[in-house]
Amino acid sequence: AVVSTQSTGHYYITNNLRLVCVYRSPTSALSNVADFCTDLDDYMEELIQLPGKLIIAGDFNIHVEDLYDSNTSKLTRVLNRYGLRQHVTSPTHIGGGILDLILTRENVSDSVDISDIGILKTVTSSDHFLVTFSCIFPHQLSQERIPKTGRKLKDIDRNLFRCYIWHHHMHNYTFVLAT
Repeated sequence: AVVSTQSTGHYYITNNLRLVCVYRSPTSALSNVADFCTDLDDYMEELIQLPGKLIIAGDFNIHVEDLYDSNTSKLTRVLNRYGLRQHVTSPTHIGGGILDLILTRENVSDSVDISDIGILKTVTSSDHFLVTFSCIFPHQLSQERIPKTGRKLKDIDRNLFRCYIWHHHMHNYTFVLAT
């Protein structure tokens, strides 16, 4: 996965906060961890230079709770290099493990106060729990135009996407209706 185009959306909320959403496919053919960490390192090298508060959140599909796992070590090296703190401490996957992360800068002057982290089971077919959190940060409205980058949703072939989801994910679940 190429972090800057395939795995993340980079959204500027205000001059003072940047929110980055990350997704790494669990399928190694689509995104092996070594390549992901290299891409993340390159992306962070540019992103960390920008001023303001930073929140990175998403599905990394790396078991960060397993400190002896080589994939966790690779990711931890990147996070440490850029002074990032991981906030999620409870399992976020139905099979156990912390795969969904909330990251902020450790530097006190640039940190965001993350609180009330919730891990909620949902009624969707996802094998991940919903991760919620609260944050407080000072902000000011600005007249400055701020660039936004991300995926062009209009360019997605819906039929191809629907087919991918159906063939790669839906056949792996058993649905039970509770009454």
